[in-house]
Amino acid sequence: MRTHFVTFTTILGALFCVTLCFGQSPLPSTDLTAIIARIQRDFRSVDQIRTIGMTDNPGGRFDVVVIGERHGAWGGWRVEVLSVEHHQLKERWDSVQSAKEPEFENSGPLAVNVNVRDYDYDVLISGCLAHNCGDGVDGFLFFSGRTGKTYKAKVVTQGLDKPVTGAPKYGVTFSNGITDDARRILEGEICRSSAISNKPGLPFECKNP
Repeated sequence: MRTHFVTFTTILGALFCVTLCFGQSPLPSTDLTAIIARIQRDFRSVDQIRTIGMTDNPGGRFDVVVIGERHGAWGGWRVEVLSVEHHQLKERWDSVQSAKEPEFENSGPLAVNVNVRDYDYDVLISGCLAHNCGDGVDGFLFFSGRTGKTYKAKVVTQGLDKPVTGAPKYGVTFSNGITDDARRILEGEICRSSAISNKPGLPFECKNP
């Protein structure tokens, strides 16, 4: 459900609900106040808030993933990861720079997935070049909560400047230094994407397209 105004009550309710649902201790009021102030500063509207405990230690680290629309004259989608450890709030990751890249131009909160595991999580974002989505120019992003690393894949349909003559084929470029695990995850996201109509045209095999 979309929240058009980022209010104290809305954010507090979301954070409080998450702690109860996952059996975690309630967040200290000082931590809540800092998180709420940061979200109100950075977001015009909020679509989703996820809280992930990264340790059993009550004073240890937990991360908050906020998905919504950013403040500013141009607005636009935003994903921000905040981290609190020993009552110190830090920005762990922000999508603002990635959102400026052409292959993520036509993206938004509905194209963001947060996969939570025990003391870990991943953020996956897909997007495409405006007016060139679906067998066009598509982007896929993977952020690891455990390592704090970001990896990307860019998929470009070959022959975009020519008439379509058959099943499309694709060129795929991955981030420099990508790990085997991150590459596997991004390949899986590409294989599952409805934007890629001809999975055999990819330069790798989709085992479960």
